Amino acid sequence: MKSKTTRFKRPIITAKMMYVMKNIEIKGFLQTVRHEMISRFFDRAAFAKFRAIVINK
Repeated sequence: MKSKTTRFKRPIITAKMMYVMKNIEIKGFLQTVRHEMISRFFDRAAFAKFRAIVINK
């Protein structure tokens, strides 16, 4: 019985962990990109223009 329960539980946990890890990776990547963009566009007007272009596309 023990082997069966572990067999069932393990893949579910790994799948959840993978999903969470992927989400964290994507969020981290987006944050770094956002920080990079803000650091590059110190001028607020230029940043606003860039943001408008990105949103429109």
